[in-house]
Amino acid sequence: MTRTNKAIGIISAKSNSRQICGGRSVLAITACALVLAATRARAQTPEHGGVSLSTVVDLALRNSPEIHMAESDIKHAAAGLAEQRDAYLPNFAFSSNIGYSYGFPVGQPSVASAQSNSLVFSFSQPDYIRSARLATDAARFSLVDTREKVALEAATDYIELSTDTQELAALRDQQALGEHLIRIEEERFAAGLDSHVDETQARLTNARLELRLIQLEGHADVLAEKLANLTGLPPGSIAPDPSSIPAAPSDAQLTGTVHQSSGLQAAFASAKSKQYVAFGDSRQNFRPTFAMGAQYSRFAEFNNYQSYYLRFQHNNFDVGVNITVPIFDEARRDHARGSAADAVHATAQAEQQRNMETEQKLELSKNLRTLAAQQKVAELQHELAQDQLDAATLQMQNGTGRPGAPPVTPKEQQLARIDERRYTVDALDAKFQLLQAELNLLRANGQMVTWAMQSSKP
Repeated sequence: MTRTNKAIGIISAKSNSRQICGGRSVLAITACALVLAATRARAQTPEHGGVSLSTVVDLALRNSPEIHMAESDIKHAAAGLAEQRDAYLPNFAFSSNIGYSYGFPVGQPSVASAQSNSLVFSFSQPDYIRSARLATDAARFSLVDTREKVALEAATDYIELSTDTQELAALRDQQALGEHLIRIEEERFAAGLDSHVDETQARLTNARLELRLIQLEGHADVLAEKLANLTGLPPGSIAPDPSSIPAAPSDAQLTGTVHQSSGLQAAFASAKSKQYVAFGDSRQNFRPTFAMGAQYSRFAEFNNYQSYYLRFQHNNFDVGVNITVPIFDEARRDHARGSAADAVHATAQAEQQRNMETEQKLELSKNLRTLAAQQKVAELQHELAQDQLDAATLQMQNGTGRPGAPPVTPKEQQLARIDERRYTVDALDAKFQLLQAELNLLRANGQMVTWAMQSSKP
């Protein structure tokens, strides 16, 4: 639908809405509201019909299974922290053990029993609480890192699909030009101006273009499927809008102010958590643990307690403190040694990740200069090919303007057009590669979500 037809449709809808709203019945008012809502929605629909980058990233952040798992990890860690803290809170349990006994009663058959226990003091429990708190922090850092990862994946796939769409248009033009070149070569061969080798070369060039076109179409279909899985939208429903892609990250964003990424902070928090576990396990032996307990029991009359005990009573209550001092427990010592080994392993793994991230940031920073230079070369090649095409077209129309100079042939003009399309594809590819490297560096600095969700409009 053209811009004029859209305007006519909106005006017509508004006119119809005025007619409907003329009535005063409830049905008329409801219909009026529906028409106005539809009119407003139609007026706000973007003319390009595409889905913006920020929308794709937002949907990916909402629907990503990785993010859902990271959020559940936070809940699990928070529950673990609450469990360690609640060890000091008294629990309460009710039980009943009713049964018949003959002769001297054994056990403690009771009609009802209520008991409560709680930890009063332990040398290791504060360390376990600190460990659980750091595990919760690690889960939160991991969620932030996962959001950065998902945003990078969604933005990269979106921009690459947008690039593929533009390259496909250029390749289709190039293929059509190649087919025209084949016809020109056939005519020149029939006229004796070119050899059969030139005709075969033109066919080979066009066959390579067709192969490249098939490969790029398949790659675009895979990207569309990935975006559908990321966002939850139907496959093939995402039409990229190049105008929604924000400007390239600034030098300040690429330099970054975050010394450690969220993933690295999560790794060190997890390592510190395991160190506290190891420290707490090492303090289990030779240190007392104090616990408080209370119990009430109502004994049954049909178990013959009163026949064997002089002062039997139905209601019984006891309260006291339980003190435990482990003197010899090799199982606990073995467990403590295993916890210490886990802490050392986690710390070394976090340090290794820090070194890898430092190297990756340096490598990405150095590659940016190379990719920027490659993009400049590709743009200049495209500009030169466009100038050569303009010159060939002008000479075809007006002649060379130089006495004795051979005229420009349709073959040369067609070759210039093919070169211009080829360098267009090269320039688009070089631009994407540079932006992809910049986004990877942006993700390493923890600013990927911020960049992807910003508006591209001034």
